[in-house]
Amino acid sequence: MNGAFTTNFVEVTSNYLWRVFTTSSPSVEDVYDLRMTFYNGSDAVVGALTSRLAVVTAAFGKSAVIPSTAARGWTTVRDNAVIPYDAGWTAATADAVNSRLVIAKVGGAVQTHALSDAAGYYGWKLKHGGWGYGTFNLALTFPGAEGEWDATVNYLPNGTLIGIK
Repeated sequence: MNGAFTTNFVEVTSNYLWRVFTTSSPSVEDVYDLRMTFYNGSDAVVGALTSRLAVVTAAFGKSAVIPSTAARGWTTVRDNAVIPYDAGWTAATADAVNSRLVIAKVGGAVQTHALSDAAGYYGWKLKHGGWGYGTFNLALTFPGAEGEWDATVNYLPNGTLIGIK
């Protein structure tokens, strides 16, 4: 979500270390789609490996315990976010083979994302993603299965916000 990285190996390489973040814990969440492509001596593709890496900041230290889903920690987003999804969360959707995430800004844009798997992580690029600030409704469904997961979150500008009524 936050950038791209490419490197080419010009000779046989047995290993390579890529640091996803340089500090002891990440400061932002991110999702990386990784692809390693293999070429023969004529620069023709002979194979490829792919993977996805999700970096969730709370996995590297203390996680806040927010007991109420109505609390600000659940309803407010401050930066790009990683959204986990898994059809196995309920018996009604456990047999699903794919999923769909709809993100709708109240009074604004709507995006539907057909996800190729029934479980995984979606990187929602809010910061510099053209969404702007506001309230967002999120709906996760699993086509062919009954049930829907819904959430409403607010993306607020950084700094001080004063509301007068």
